[in-house]
Amino acid sequence: MTYKILAIDTATENCSVALLVGDKTYSRSELAPRDHTKKVLPM
Repeated sequence: MTYKILAIDTATENCSVALLVGDKTYSRSELAPRDHTKKVLPM
């Protein structure tokens, strides 16, 4: 069984997204003060 975990962090000026699929991890992070709504979805 392959499991998937999605983590989204927008609590600080840094905006980050991570996805764990089985044994592989994909992540994106960007310093984006007050621009999280524009950055999270494309990540």
